[in-house]
Amino acid sequence: MDLIKIRVKGSLELNIKFKATTVILGENGAGKTTLMNLILYALGTKIDDFIDEIKTGRCTQVELDIRCKNNNKYRLIRSLPKTDFVTIIPLDDELNLIDNEVDMFDLSELSDFILKQEGYDLQKISFGKNSHASLRFYFLLRAIFVDQNTPASSIFSNLGGGNTSFISNQKLIKKAIIEQLLGKENTELQNLRFELQSLTRKKSELTSSFRVIKEIIKEQIVKDDDQELIANKQKIQEKIEKISEDKVNLTNFTLEDSFDLYAFNNEAKQKKLIHEQNERKIVTDHIRKLKLEIMDINSATSQIKEEIRLLKKKMVARQFFTQIPVDFCPICLSEIKEHKINENCSFCNEQMPILNDEETFQYRKLLTESVKESEKVKNELQKKLAEVYIVREKIDKNIDEINKDYIQEKNNVATPLESIVHSVKERLEYLIKSEEKYKNFLNYLEVKDSIAKKISDITLIIQQKKGNLITLENDYSVRDIDKTNTWESLFKLYLSSIFPNVIQANLDENYTPFINGKDIKTISSASLKVVTRLTYVLSLFNLKDHVDINHIGFVLYDSPRDKDLDYDKYVAFLKILNENKSGQIILTGSIEELDLYKQVFKEKDMILEDDKILKETKVNNKTTY
Repeated sequence: MDLIKIRVKGSLELNIKFKATTVILGENGAGKTTLMNLILYALGTKIDDFIDEIKTGRCTQVELDIRCKNNNKYRLIRSLPKTDFVTIIPLDDELNLIDNEVDMFDLSELSDFILKQEGYDLQKISFGKNSHASLRFYFLLRAIFVDQNTPASSIFSNLGGGNTSFISNQKLIKKAIIEQLLGKENTELQNLRFELQSLTRKKSELTSSFRVIKEIIKEQIVKDDDQELIANKQKIQEKIEKISEDKVNLTNFTLEDSFDLYAFNNEAKQKKLIHEQNERKIVTDHIRKLKLEIMDINSATSQIKEEIRLLKKKMVARQFFTQIPVDFCPICLSEIKEHKINENCSFCNEQMPILNDEETFQYRKLLTESVKESEKVKNELQKKLAEVYIVREKIDKNIDEINKDYIQEKNNVATPLESIVHSVKERLEYLIKSEEKYKNFLNYLEVKDSIAKKISDITLIIQQKKGNLITLENDYSVRDIDKTNTWESLFKLYLSSIFPNVIQANLDENYTPFINGKDIKTISSASLKVVTRLTYVLSLFNLKDHVDINHIGFVLYDSPRDKDLDYDKYVAFLKILNENKSGQIILTGSIEELDLYKQVFKEKDMILEDDKILKETKVNNKTTY
């Protein structure tokens, strides 16, 4: 990620463009730490200790333009002094806003969005018995930011609010953060993981289809009036063959058999007619209920659309009129002031409500989503209604057919031979329908078996892929060791060049630094602790120039010159800092030590502030809102 530009709006403002190396020098209290906090705040970190000027509302919002690893550019806009929502607007190559793609995320959604843009996994980090935390982007910021408040022995900066303070004493979470920056997930390994995810998702879809087809089979068995369906392909096939034999045998019926068949068909018609009439009553009740639900949704949708229309008018009016300084009322043409009791201009005497852009945005978004959801539900209900109408038409048609058959039989009661022929015909139709029913049911059983086979095959492939993944992980664990060894060598090089008496500089399995065999917390030299922290963060940052890692791409040093760090050692550190080949460095320091920074950095990379970084907004004649 590259930081392109930061802006603050309000009665106090700032506008700073960042370079590959940006050194910001100012007096004590100029706002250097506030600048760092604003960068972190725009990236989704919780900042609870802003200066009074921000807390009291003199700064209304911060905007940060960024370029992600996939080269997509965005403007992050977050209201000050505190909000849990961030507006994201895509930028084109000239950094112009693409307004039609504006979105708003809460902090967790923003974190997931940035992690995906930067190529990190949205993973869960286990850190104790039945305890885990979702990886957040601001977790990673702890390992690239050096602030003034965190003790040097802690290495990781203490930011993100009290709800993430557990990171400060959880080695497993610290380790997971470092491993994300080291880029443990290489392309080949990631592709295999993605393939496994795809196969697992496909298996899940097949499993869902398998459950659905099982439910369909179960439903067919329950609905079967003859109660002859059974989830057994062989037995269903036997029934189909038996029906085929019965169809052949119909041509050989005797007269006595035919009379028996006639009586059977009459009784069957009565039962079928009663069944169809009951079904029609149920379907008609369902139609009435669906119509009422659609009427209710139409009414509610109309009200919501009217509310959206009025809200849009208010928003447009507010955006237009609040940009125009008005001294006279456009209605009564008098100077804007409060009227006496007998004066009745309601427009210029009306107190305008205070509107909140974020609340208005959220409210409009809620109303719009409600309309979409209502239309979706309405479409589903209308679809169901159409389906139910078709069902009722089918039932009506069945009832008509039954009545016609019954009347026809009554008319033909004096002609037994015709009745016999008609009964044989009905029996044949019954056999044909039964044969179709059994064949359809057999098809369901075959589909179920086919899906079960696919699930079995894909399960075998997943097992094979998992085996390949384990092999790859073991192979790349060696490469990961090379990454750690390179980092360790770089860390030792930096540290020993500043402190020649450092003979050993190692990282343990949790990436905790050990200097001359001692944990950083047990080192007695305060200046060595400070330099250890500075070079630890810097060596991890510069490691990307030596091996393939997935570092964020920038580091933030907030006035790292500590009271315990002498002049020469700090200059030596700055020279190493300025040797970076890629990525972005943002550094703040005291303007009283300008000569020190001039020894190392180019003047074009330095921003000098003799006064406050946050400056009074310059406006013409009148204050704008």
